Amino acid sequence: MAVTSIDEVNMIASMMSKQLGAQKVIARIRSDELLRPNAPLKPTDLGIDVLIHPELSVAHEIVRLMKRASANNQVTLADGKMQIIGRLEIFTVLLIFTLTFWKQ
Repeated sequence: MAVTSIDEVNMIASMMSKQLGAQKVIARIRSDELLRPNAPLKPTDLGIDVLIHPELSVAHEIVRLMKRASANNQVTLADGKMQIIGRLEIFTVLLIFTLTFWKQ
């Protein structure tokens, strides 16, 4: 498990771990480059089996919690690229933009 605050260190540690025989390699990588569909390198090219992207993980968790616990009104717009989630009791509306980049 490579979870330092430096992406490059985590990538090198992942490659070394895989070469030394680790069965499953987990790495924390904040760079969006490895997540792009047309990226020249994939996480598996670096020996990474599970990639943890902290900001993306937090965003998914916030959306999940909003949908489950506090939203009593939800509208999807722009072919699923935007959602309006509202909580009418406190007159709060959140706009959550889902980038097509993350859907691919």
